[in-house]
Amino acid sequence: MNDTSEEMEQPSNFAENNQTEAEKRETIDNPADLEELKRTANRFNAIGNMGYTQIFVQNLSNLSMGSDQGFKKTVSESKVKVKEEYDLCNTEKCVQFVEKYKDSEYLTIAIILSTFEVVALSDLINLREILVRHIPKTKTLNSEQAVEENINSDSYIALNTILSLIGGRKFVIADGRIGVGFGSGSQKVLCNILEQFPTLKNPIVLWLMELNEIYQFHTTFDAYQMANALTRIISLDVLYAGTHIFPRLLSDPKNAGILGIIVYKLYMDSQSKEYAENIILCWVSSDSKWLWKAVCLTCAAFSNSKIVFPYVPDLKKAIRKRILYFKKEDLVFVSSLLRQSQELRSLFCNIFGDTLNNTRTRDGRLKIAQTYINFVRYSYYQVNSDFMELPLVVCDTLQQQKQLAKVVECTMSVYHLRKQLYAILKAYLKELSRYDYSDKTIDHISAYFYNMGGESQQYCQDILYFFRTYNNKATKQIFTRLRLTYEKRGAKLHE
Repeated sequence: MNDTSEEMEQPSNFAENNQTEAEKRETIDNPADLEELKRTANRFNAIGNMGYTQIFVQNLSNLSMGSDQGFKKTVSESKVKVKEEYDLCNTEKCVQFVEKYKDSEYLTIAIILSTFEVVALSDLINLREILVRHIPKTKTLNSEQAVEENINSDSYIALNTILSLIGGRKFVIADGRIGVGFGSGSQKVLCNILEQFPTLKNPIVLWLMELNEIYQFHTTFDAYQMANALTRIISLDVLYAGTHIFPRLLSDPKNAGILGIIVYKLYMDSQSKEYAENIILCWVSSDSKWLWKAVCLTCAAFSNSKIVFPYVPDLKKAIRKRILYFKKEDLVFVSSLLRQSQELRSLFCNIFGDTLNNTRTRDGRLKIAQTYINFVRYSYYQVNSDFMELPLVVCDTLQQQKQLAKVVECTMSVYHLRKQLYAILKAYLKELSRYDYSDKTIDHISAYFYNMGGESQQYCQDILYFFRTYNNKATKQIFTRLRLTYEKRGAKLHE
């Protein structure tokens, strides 16, 4: 690398062209401005369609939410005495119950508790009000032989009375709220209801689809509950799901998050695994502009299990075709996943390395470098006290470092690109200094800067100057490590 080359010093047109107009208006070569942009970006990502999608990807470790692991304990209460109790896990008892209470609050509460593992008490009324709009009302003849609709309204039946009759219980949910549910028997109850009363299937699905579009329910807990509920119904009847559920979800790109979770859950169930495999292969080979994101989330979700995601090569092909044309929402989505999945970080390092190695034109290589910077920038926006390691900079393995080496070298070769990268790293190290990071983190960052310098004496001096003039806790430690490494290498350093 020779930084004195006039051609190398000129900003790349392709680097500029790879940015949207909105991105061009954002100054990112100033660390202070970048810190403000991070605050703005995080506020924006929490609202609207972006927030709708992000709620499913921000904390994949919560995939256990909605299972028994989402409950802290059962609330002990005196049981209300009722004339008859129904074990809805028993098919015959379930049939008797639905036929007797078909136009009552008992049935709507039973449907809600069978669809979700546990429902927060604060949400129960709203869930029921929406469900009532979809459940068909039975009709009877009045004394004048006129048809009347039976009204589903029992507003003054105590919740404890309903729970006692249908076998429901109260729980303390993992987030501290009080919830109600059937516990481990809920899926069997739903299966009984749908198998014995198939006319209820479509109303229940329409109810869930409406809930999926209501933003007020999209906390992390509610998001995974929704994915669990849809997965249950899909696994009970995949043919029905193919004509009534997936077409609706696939009609809107903001459903990438919930689709990724659903496919992961289907894959982890041995009975629906083959169905999930076919979906994954279909999505990664499609021309869709966004279905690859759902598969990315499925891949990242495997980080929480001991099973290796077997479709990484297929996903790699899908991403490589699109990576140079990623938009802001794509970068936000992927950066949220990168911080949670080492496998995904390795995949993107591999994609960047391979794409650069297979690109022969200088302009094409600079476009890849600009795309890499965009990824680092949006990954920086994800850094916080719970996740301090900056993806694609703080590498997990030596292999990741090697795959990114040429990309970083290309980035350093152009002033415009180098300035952007330095700005991001300055802002990142400033924030990192406020956290309780490990020596391992500093070692990995030091390795990244060492690779940045490469064999160029000038770049090595440049990097050391960067650390001498930008003092904080992290930079001082990295400077010490780099200086010792350069001296061992025999590099001639200036004070």
